[in-house]
Amino acid sequence: MISVNELQRKVLLREINKACAVAYVLMESAQLYKQISAKYIMPILDSSCRNIVMSEEEAQQKQYSIVDGFKKTKTEVKKVLDDYEIKLEKKVVALIENRGLLNNLSIKE
Repeated sequence: MISVNELQRKVLLREINKACAVAYVLMESAQLYKQISAKYIMPILDSSCRNIVMSEEEAQQKQYSIVDGFKKTKTEVKKVLDDYEIKLEKKVVALIENRGLLNNLSIKE
């Protein structure tokens, strides 16, 4: 049987806590990617495929609406990301505190 001293136990606990926090952030980030992909990226790709087959005249007529659409989407995605960052920070801190993961994070020699 392997014996683990108190310092080693604290180091292991700290690293496990970090790994849990990172795993949670990755799960939330994957969910965000799925949301942005479905709401913003896929519709743009779909409309881009339709736009490829337009005549030059049609393309010139739609040019401004296409550019405006991209600008609007960029603004919306930036807001979603900014909101996500704020919510994620709060969620991670709450999760860590609720599970008592802040205990013994520092190692005193």
